[in-house]
Amino acid sequence: MRWQDNNRALANDSNDWNWHREIKEISLGRSVDLSFGGEIREQFRYYSHLNFGDVPAGANDEDIYLQHRFLLHSDILFGKFCRIFLQVNSCHANGRNSDLHQVDRDDLGLMQAFADLNMGTNLKIQFRLGRQEFSYGMERILALRDGPTIRQNFDGVRVSFSYNRLNIDVLAAKPVLYKTGVFDNKWRRKDYFLGSYITTSVLDKNTVDLYYFNASFNNAVFA
Repeated sequence: MRWQDNNRALANDSNDWNWHREIKEISLGRSVDLSFGGEIREQFRYYSHLNFGDVPAGANDEDIYLQHRFLLHSDILFGKFCRIFLQVNSCHANGRNSDLHQVDRDDLGLMQAFADLNMGTNLKIQFRLGRQEFSYGMERILALRDGPTIRQNFDGVRVSFSYNRLNIDVLAAKPVLYKTGVFDNKWRRKDYFLGSYITTSVLDKNTVDLYYFNASFNNAVFA
């Protein structure tokens, strides 16, 4: 997840200074720093016996196509206490024989747009509000969904508490509904989830995860 990038470590490394270093940790004065970045992912996909051969009579059950994902982001830090993160995406699938899925195309969308407020010293508290990504544990319940062209994001709030080896996240969010146009995505009104995720270290090298999720997802369609 791009918001986890440590741009400060990159800026402090004096062994190498190329063009991409100049767009990290740009000082705007008074402890305000600005960074830019992005990524491109290209995937080639081939399916034989699509949907296990469950296609209309006479239809081709093979599919060969390309998936494209383009992401750009900016990160603004106001000292250690406040942060604004923005990320846009442009995702496409070309050459597909079967119908495009809802997670295959988004001409231009807002992938992430959130603000962080950090407080505390011994007990660290962070409030995050806005559009964001979630990834917990082995990603069997709440994940990035990185396989399809468009990753999963949510509109909501997350409150994080950190004290010594104990980390607690409390979440309330609604999943985003994707459309193919320009900045036309919105949250799914009837769907939501609430939850908490707790991690703590035990005997130095071991970690225990405790979690609770309360989710409501309507009108799920499966093949």
